[in-house]
Amino acid sequence: MTDAGVQLAILSSLSAIGIGAGCALAAVNFADSCLGGRPLLRFFAEFCAVAGAGALVWLVVLGLADGNFRLFFALPTTFFCTISYICIAKALSPLTGKARAALSRTADSRKGGFIVRFILK
Repeated sequence: MTDAGVQLAILSSLSAIGIGAGCALAAVNFADSCLGGRPLLRFFAEFCAVAGAGALVWLVVLGLADGNFRLFFALPTTFFCTISYICIAKALSPLTGKARAALSRTADSRKGGFIVRFILK
């Protein structure tokens, strides 16, 4: 068994990985809902976020726990990922309509040379 300092480092690292993964998944969800969503792009974005978090978990296991994986290592990562995803998604949900409006304004400004005719005069 490892000493208390290493156990604290492992727990802190896994919690930080979970928080990062939850924030990344919430950002993917927000971007997908604002842009209208393409299922394949969303899948690849979520896959990259989860695969990156998984790779970091294995680096922590190999580096700090000497390659000994314990089932407990999945708990803090999953818990903090879920909590941070819920919190960030709830914080970003009111901004979805505003982001869609801003994107439509940007798209509409390019139609008919609006920028050239009115702004660059």
